[in-house]
Amino acid sequence: PVLTRVALVICAEANVLGKFQWYANGKLLPNETNRCLTISLSHFKMEANQTIIYTVIVVDEEGRESEISSPVEVTTDQINLITGIESDLEQNPIRVYPNPVKDRLVLDLSSKFLRKIEISIFNMLGQKVLTKSLTNSEKEEILDLNHLPAGTYLLEILSEKGKHRQQIVKE
Repeated sequence: PVLTRVALVICAEANVLGKFQWYANGKLLPNETNRCLTISLSHFKMEANQTIIYTVIVVDEEGRESEISSPVEVTTDQINLITGIESDLEQNPIRVYPNPVKDRLVLDLSSKFLRKIEISIFNMLGQKVLTKSLTNSEKEEILDLNHLPAGTYLLEILSEKGKHRQQIVKE
């Protein structure tokens, strides 16, 4: 079988009809028998930035097993990046508006006293599509998102006060 991954879904294409048997780090995932698998941290209890290697075989109606697929590697950080929305700045959250956004996204940084900020935007494949560094931040930062296609993204702001993650929608 040949595996393709889009965001949190891995699908198998095979020339054989039968039941799919999915594996994560070599261990059978007993209830995962469909052609497509939704990636989940529940497959294993793992710590940050560890790798899960997914593979699949197809068992035909006569019980013959296909060759094992090529692996698809996923880090737990990629899974958290796609699914996680967290804020370590809960006492004083950063306001982000408008959301959904057309072209310009406003970050309200007032009263945060942030000296250095790293701003990143990731697409749903976990790829970084925008990065910006600020020092001695103003009360407001405007990000031009005009170049990004419509879709769902993850905004991540790192500072000495912690981390802020928020899902944003680009129209």
